[in-house]
Amino acid sequence: MSNARKRLPVKPSAEHLRKQAKRRQRLAEGRTLADVQYEMAQEYGCRNWGELMHVVETMLRGADQLSNVKYDWEALPKAVNEDDIDRVREILASGKFTQHDLDLGLARALYFPKRRELAELLVEHGADVDGQYGSDYGPIVLVTGEGLNADALQFMIDHGCDVTFSPIKSKYGQASPMGHTLGSYVRGRNEHKHRCIEILEKHGAYMPPEVTPPMMAIHKGDAKLLKQMLRDDPGLVHRQFPDMPYGNISLKGATLFHLAAEYAEIECINVLLDHGADINVRAMVIDGVGGQTPVFHAAAAYDHWKAEALPLLTERVGEWLDTSVRATVKRFDERIGPVSVMELYNKNTEILELLKPLDVKTKLKTALRRGDTKSANELIDAHPEALGIDLWPAAIIEGKSLEATRLLAERGLSVDQCTAPRKPLHLAVYPCLPEIVQYLLEQGADPNQQNPLGETPLELLNAYETRPVGDPDASEIRQLLLEAGVKDSILAATRAGEIETVKHFLSESPESIHQLVPIDGLSVLAVAACCGRVEIVRLLLEKGMAVDGANELGNTPLWFACRSLASIADRLEVAKVLLEAGASVNHPCEDGETPLEAARNSNELELIALLESYFPGD
Repeated sequence: MSNARKRLPVKPSAEHLRKQAKRRQRLAEGRTLADVQYEMAQEYGCRNWGELMHVVETMLRGADQLSNVKYDWEALPKAVNEDDIDRVREILASGKFTQHDLDLGLARALYFPKRRELAELLVEHGADVDGQYGSDYGPIVLVTGEGLNADALQFMIDHGCDVTFSPIKSKYGQASPMGHTLGSYVRGRNEHKHRCIEILEKHGAYMPPEVTPPMMAIHKGDAKLLKQMLRDDPGLVHRQFPDMPYGNISLKGATLFHLAAEYAEIECINVLLDHGADINVRAMVIDGVGGQTPVFHAAAAYDHWKAEALPLLTERVGEWLDTSVRATVKRFDERIGPVSVMELYNKNTEILELLKPLDVKTKLKTALRRGDTKSANELIDAHPEALGIDLWPAAIIEGKSLEATRLLAERGLSVDQCTAPRKPLHLAVYPCLPEIVQYLLEQGADPNQQNPLGETPLELLNAYETRPVGDPDASEIRQLLLEAGVKDSILAATRAGEIETVKHFLSESPESIHQLVPIDGLSVLAVAACCGRVEIVRLLLEKGMAVDGANELGNTPLWFACRSLASIADRLEVAKVLLEAGASVNHPCEDGETPLEAARNSNELELIALLESYFPGD
């Protein structure tokens, strides 16, 4: 148990103690200053005033150093640090040590897991588990968090150590057992960290308020809890946190993805990627520091510690990682930048080996996005291994460049293969790029090829980026695909707003009215509502389609109309037609959201007013 004596503060002051002694001597009639000083020394566990002053001096050694702290050790902690148990026993037997020597010796024994025997020996001789480390560091229990030593932490608690205290001021800022554990610079020992957190929580340790529940889920490696939080709050995956603490590279202004990469919490990284985390998201710039992407943190965790976040990112999403991002970062309180991740770790050959292929790929993609075929050709000539089907998105959907598309095809890339879920022709149809669609078809692209979601290029047209009826680019692409032999469908005709074609399908194949989109089971009416095709909505209702017929997620046509990307004018007209036909504004849809709530979430005042006018009881 802890000794019943006074403890010196984190950063003691000899001058303050002298003034305190003089003040006490003035208040105590008949006592000498020497008497008072002796009494004070005894209160602090010292034999005499000289020893107390010596303890203060030793505790201040290194107090002005923040990293690579070096100073002269007293004999006992020096012997402990050298793991010399015989010398430790000799010093203890001689009695030539101070209380602080015992306490610092215990701290050094705890820092290294294999020194348990030394720790036991020091506690037997009076080492204080609640004592100070010295050097303006704080209580010795903090070393268990810094080194992520769960066994040492449990040892301290078993011997009566208090872990519940509020943060105290030290040269490293506000310090507490949980804060030191979460903020440890050690990487790649996550199981030890998780156990430290579990022990501290069990014993009521103070929790830093800036650590939010989602952050804590990552610190604990609780991927299951993180997944549930992302389901409950989908926007969480993209949120930036101005006050996010810790990080060998400062995490202020970062996202949860930066945090998971910093601490190499592999399962959490995978969960975040599965929920749409942006691999190139940049942290906020605060006071001139920030702008880094998660790969900066993954590289920091790999540097020295070999934590596996960086290999995971290069393997799973390497083709999309942008190594050209430049940021000003704070690494171990040193401000560096603007630098790219390649420049920041230009002396670490292992990191460079992992990132260099991505760096070449980044430069090549940048050239393709710009339509800079000269630079792209030069890069491919110099690095032929960089040529791959993962380049199609940069040329087509990101660069919208016919010249870059032609370059890749002429360099021999298959026009039907791409690492992205959507193939080259899909990529050109999605943003309505008729020139590129025509070129790819001329190069033999399969117009009926399906992506992993079961969509053909024609089925992508107007599916996610609705164009007005008669839009020339969309009409040209539809005609090109039909001429290439694509089979038309009532769903594709509905998306295009071709009411006469829809009528033809209903006349020649009445059963076509029951067709569903393979993804999520949208009905023809839901597709018409989603695309803002007012006349087709009227036609389908006249043909008897259920006005509130929901898809497999529970979403009704009115809900789709409220969430649509069509023009507000078309959305209003579709909503009016559906409401006049009896559509419910209160039908619970996806995640319990009703059409009325969807309208309110759209912030479109006319749409909100329209649905509210049909609210029951109004």
